[in-house]
Amino acid sequence: MITYNKSKFFNILIVVLLLLNTVTVCFLLIRNDKHQPPHQQGGAFNFLVKELALDSMQIQQYQVLRNNHKNKADSIRKEVRVIKDSLFNLIKINDSSDSTIQQKLSIIALHERNLNALTFNHFKLLRAICNAEQQIKFDKVIATAVKMNAPHQDPPHHHPQNGRPPRDEEPDGRPEDDNRPPPPRGE
Repeated sequence: MITYNKSKFFNILIVVLLLLNTVTVCFLLIRNDKHQPPHQQGGAFNFLVKELALDSMQIQQYQVLRNNHKNKADSIRKEVRVIKDSLFNLIKINDSSDSTIQQKLSIIALHERNLNALTFNHFKLLRAICNAEQQIKFDKVIATAVKMNAPHQDPPHHHPQNGRPPRDEEPDGRPEDDNRPPPPRGE
């Protein structure tokens, strides 16, 4: 009889815990969706469509612009990655010339310049398909949209989980195996 009561108790406890876990997960998912920045809820495209109140014809034109921009930008970014890889492979070569390094850096800078020009022209074309009222709104929200389009990079020593440093870093941002004393306060 006692074994039966224990078994029944544990079964009820397991069901209650499963229900609590399910409710908690649902709550977290719903909460995260509401608190995400606009660029994580559909990107700059959806943000601009909504903010500018684009009509269906403008949305179609914008989709064509976006797809063209994305294809060209992805191609440039791919080239930059290849050149950066070849640049950092030069580290393995002890006598790599400064002119080779400078040449690769110049090519990277040129591609970055082309990418910025491409993005500028993309938004200039988008502004051109807007009516006068939409252009006023566009001028107010373009900075936000550009930031949404930018590749996301964490600042140095950014600790995304609960503000705590990763396990291999000390609280001052130094690796654990760094034998130097910590910097004085204020540095």
